[in-house]
Amino acid sequence: MNEEMKSGPSPEEKQRLEKIAQEKEESEWLQDYLSRQPQEEVTTPEEAAELVARFEKLTLAFDAAHSLEALLSIEEISSDLAELYLNAPILDNPLRIIADIKTLEKHNPTHVPIYKAKIERLQSLVLNDEEKRIYNLRMAARKDYDYMNMILGFIKKCSSLPSDQVEALAKRSKTYSNAIGILRNNKIVHDL
Repeated sequence: MNEEMKSGPSPEEKQRLEKIAQEKEESEWLQDYLSRQPQEEVTTPEEAAELVARFEKLTLAFDAAHSLEALLSIEEISSDLAELYLNAPILDNPLRIIADIKTLEKHNPTHVPIYKAKIERLQSLVLNDEEKRIYNLRMAARKDYDYMNMILGFIKKCSSLPSDQVEALAKRSKTYSNAIGILRNNKIVHDL
């Protein structure tokens, strides 16, 4: 036990901590960028170039972190896994659960026990190893894609970029979106 403590965090833990730091940096950059921008569109070529460079960096990171083949291979999933996908935004945010309960207590108290039972049931679902692998793979890719897609939304508002460049970036984004797919009747559909 003492040897483990002296050796420091495991490689997986180091990677997780580095990813958290990178996400914080990306979030801070985006908040700063948004605070300096008008809501309509990005107008200067420098700002547009910065967004394109950020998008390119995100696509390279996505390619390095996620296998499109592995994502495309996910097709049939269990009903438990499908339910987790649908409720992931809630389950991943304990503060949202608390806020939802407080809102229900205020506006519809009879639904509080139903909501709490749903959360407890979702939190108690037991996935097999393959389902855990699929869930983690797809959710990590989805999170990275969502951030990339938000940057693309700003790029689309850039009046200083040629439309063919914007279309090429959108096409690249669509490749990732298709690989992640969408959930329909316990199936992940990739042909969007």
